[in-house]
Amino acid sequence: MTAPARLRPQQPARRSCRQKGDEVSRWLQEEYPAIRARASGEKAEPVRADRCGLRSDTAPPGRSWAPAGVTPLVRVNGRRFRVTLMSAVASRGALWCTVFPGRCTSRVFCAFLDRLARHAGRKVHVIADRPPVHRSKTVRVWLAEHAERVELHLMPGCSPELNPTSC
Repeated sequence: MTAPARLRPQQPARRSCRQKGDEVSRWLQEEYPAIRARASGEKAEPVRADRCGLRSDTAPPGRSWAPAGVTPLVRVNGRRFRVTLMSAVASRGALWCTVFPGRCTSRVFCAFLDRLARHAGRKVHVIADRPPVHRSKTVRVWLAEHAERVELHLMPGCSPELNPTSC
């Protein structure tokens, strides 16, 4: 009789319960290699893009020094602000990012794509997740007008672990 395996505390991996594993597998085995091959054939830059919202009141104050038995006090003014960080990273390590106030709208996303293509200096194949902004009519029209500079590829839904730029 063998002894039972010893259990140890571990950090669990998170997966969305809505994720479709077969879709993710197909995307990784078929679509992603096709995107890379196409970008390589066009001498374009494949990049992964993502955005996240940051609030000033969500970060804990961290550690501070104080005499033993005395709780340190960090004074804050109570004013909160919110910004959005949008970033893109290339397979060769190049990084482009921007921080702006407010929410990510179709207009903001199009401006980011335009800036990304300008700074990359060649066509970019952008791989991104599927929020409504990325699929909006405004973005689709902008992409059609700038097809020679930017191409957008959407990852399967509910699979943030595929994106290395996640905040």
